[in-house]
Amino acid sequence: MTKANSIPDPSSMAASGEVKGVQIRAVYMFLKERYGDEAVTAAMNALSPEDRLLMPTMLLDSNWYPHEIWRVIRRISRALDPYAGADLTVSMGRYMAEYSFKGVYRSFLTPDPVKQVEKFRWIHDFFYKNVCGIEARPMGDCSAVVSYYYEKGMTVTGATCVLLMGFWTRTLELSGAKEVSASHPKCVSKGADRCEYSFNWQ
Repeated sequence: MTKANSIPDPSSMAASGEVKGVQIRAVYMFLKERYGDEAVTAAMNALSPEDRLLMPTMLLDSNWYPHEIWRVIRRISRALDPYAGADLTVSMGRYMAEYSFKGVYRSFLTPDPVKQVEKFRWIHDFFYKNVCGIEARPMGDCSAVVSYYYEKGMTVTGATCVLLMGFWTRTLELSGAKEVSASHPKCVSKGADRCEYSFNWQ
């Protein structure tokens, strides 16, 4: 006799991705500063009921939220500026670093870019759960390679990658790196097995 409606074993089910509230709140503050409270509120009110369920009325820095909330952020951003390019997303990522490393998270920064790179994985794992694995390797005194290995089923978009480039670029600057440049030679959204970023500085 077979069990047609057997209950799945929880240990065999993949955990859902989550993001720390401080990252989402940083984006929310960035959009409000750039477009104004009324425009952001209007964009949020225009969301579908499903999306509004993912975007709480109050974001707390220390809380965990479903990683799908990034989908809502993208829709709000497009509603606010349909013609915005990569520059907006880079600026958003940079703002995230500025906001995230204030207050209690200031201790995440170290005044040495190479040592900062060595902390990238720890920082990522503090802000994200069940999203991807990350490797961060200094390549001498003035460069680094950062690789993201995403969990199966995780959606990766070009905007995600540009946001991360802005975030880590500003993080390196906050650690003392000068004239930081970044490139993205490998991308999951283009068929690669990982997203790879290269950073160089002086």
